[in-house]
Amino acid sequence: MFDFLKKNKKPKRYRKNRKSLWRDAVELTEEYKQAYAKIEQKLQQEISQLPKCRGMCHRAWSIEKQLLAAEGIDWHTPAEMNPNVCFD
Repeated sequence: MFDFLKKNKKPKRYRKNRKSLWRDAVELTEEYKQAYAKIEQKLQQEISQLPKCRGMCHRAWSIEKQLLAAEGIDWHTPAEMNPNVCFD
């Protein structure tokens, strides 16, 4: 009856306190931690090659999202989790 709700379901989220940004709850899982440990070195290499400028965080998150997706993790960036916040 309410199948449309399942399709448009928001990712689970959490925050450390009332004043902090929302984070993707997948970051709390063991699968995410293992996948991040695998990609961390490659991620740091790729981020270090990015030009240091405004908006760099979006490019860095995009790389992180792609690397995690290759490990089977559906991760949402801070910008996706906090649509009303302007990241620079």
